[in-house]
Amino acid sequence: MAEAWVLNPSVVMHWRLIDGEWLVYEALSGATHMIDHLSAAVLTCFESRATLSMHELLALLATDLALEVTAAQAGTVLQQWCALDMLLPATRPAPMHAAA
Repeated sequence: MAEAWVLNPSVVMHWRLIDGEWLVYEALSGATHMIDHLSAAVLTCFESRATLSMHELLALLATDLALEVTAAQAGTVLQQWCALDMLLPATRPAPMHAAA
């Protein structure tokens, strides 16, 4: 697992909270994801930060969002977002998405 991550600079997200469920639409891929509160919180932490380490992410979740999250829980969410190319290891170049 990477030591730090960044939001993919190609990603353009649109958020909606509907009946307690988060929906995030990613414009370039055209994908819409229904996600839980932790997954939404992790992704939003990267929207205003250039790079975050696990330690920095856990601190942000605890202080800014009052969420007590373990490194294992955060790691699972990070892996899911990385698998979708929404987050990238800080040293990997951004993949190019084809316009739909």
